[in-house]
Amino acid sequence: FIGQSSYFLELMRQIELAAPYDFPILLSGACGVGKSSMAYFIHTKSTFSNFDFQTIDCAELENKTIETLFVGKKTLYAKNIDTLTAQGQQVFTQALKKSKGTIRCIASTTVSLWKLLQNQQFNANLFCVLHTFPLEIPSLKNRAGDIPLLIHYFLEKINNQYKKNITLTPQA
Repeated sequence: FIGQSSYFLELMRQIELAAPYDFPILLSGACGVGKSSMAYFIHTKSTFSNFDFQTIDCAELENKTIETLFVGKKTLYAKNIDTLTAQGQQVFTQALKKSKGTIRCIASTTVSLWKLLQNQQFNANLFCVLHTFPLEIPSLKNRAGDIPLLIHYFLEKINNQYKKNITLTPQA
């Protein structure tokens, strides 16, 4: 990961603290901020790194298939956890509680689960389980100082891939 902004460095510090433990982690942030990449990074730093990493999109889940996801030892990355139906949230909560020690759950959302909870649109038990260690992934507008680093990284990557020597002027 690339960044030196205070937002980014604090996020990485928090990930280093949380990754070795098996409690659930909730990633939140706008679309495209890298929640999936962060989930996999957390997995690689965890005690579950030698086991499978399975990504599921909760928007595509049927309630009857939720329990089948909680089999074996693995990291389960549940994208769009806020899209589960009320019944799906109950089933997910029960399955997650039963699988303690065998499943490392990392969930993500683009909306505030707290607001959904206040509006009685999200299960309080699931909120409490997932909100053990919440992490906000900052968007680039909150880490503008990292943009030159990212430009340099991607420009170098493109130059190496296509055997080019593209540079940017200082005005760019």
